[in-house]
Amino acid sequence: MDSLFLLAVGVLTSIVVFGGCARRRGWSRSDLRRATGSVFETVGLILSFYALNVSIGLGLALLVRSTGVAFISLYVNADLSLFAFALIQGLAFEFLWRRSGVREKRVGDAEAEGH
Repeated sequence: MDSLFLLAVGVLTSIVVFGGCARRRGWSRSDLRRATGSVFETVGLILSFYALNVSIGLGLALLVRSTGVAFISLYVNADLSLFAFALIQGLAFEFLWRRSGVREKRVGDAEAEGH
């Protein structure tokens, strides 16, 4: 029940804030749709960095173990700090990608422009 309550709070907050801003700033549904798509792209990027961080961490832990230099538990890769790093890495990558202007146009953007 708590999870549903928290989900409802998040959805209601989003509706109020985005609905109010949409009216004041003149955002269309397609603007909100593109923003939602960008959010999902960024979340996917963050999760990709997290998977890569965990994979590299597991590999390094096994390498250190195999050399006999030290014993590193594989559970250390479950630490929340790896997700925090992934969050920063994903946001930085997305920011640099958008800033560089190298990003390809998506099909939806070309259709919106009438091409």
